[in-house]
Amino acid sequence: MGFLLIVLRHRTKPLALSTNTNFPSDSCVSVPQDAEPPSEGSVASPVPETTENSIPGKRGLAYNDASLTYLFANQSSVSWGYNWASFANGSLPSNLEFIPTLWGLGEDETSSWFTQASSAISYGSKHLFSFNEPDT
Repeated sequence: MGFLLIVLRHRTKPLALSTNTNFPSDSCVSVPQDAEPPSEGSVASPVPETTENSIPGKRGLAYNDASLTYLFANQSSVSWGYNWASFANGSLPSNLEFIPTLWGLGEDETSSWFTQASSAISYGSKHLFSFNEPDT
């Protein structure tokens, strides 16, 4: 059985209804203080939904079995994955960027780091993680 951890790095702006105009205009709906109350029998407009952040790449997957990442292959908000190692240890869906990790300063991690990180970069990785829980 494999292990899969979803790493969420996504923040949406809160939606607030307020007569206070001190909020940024893009994060709330302001109601003027001199606004008339709705008439009896009128239908209220629906509250607008919070908009999603249009910046891609804020969600990633931590995995120890690369085949489990295919469960998220069609999730447009998931765009990267890592496995605490400097090599992918299996194939990832083409829309997921593998991020190599330099886990510590031990010879096991550092002896092949440059070669494996360079290989990941040649296959499209644009980021590197380092010192994930260093023990040294």
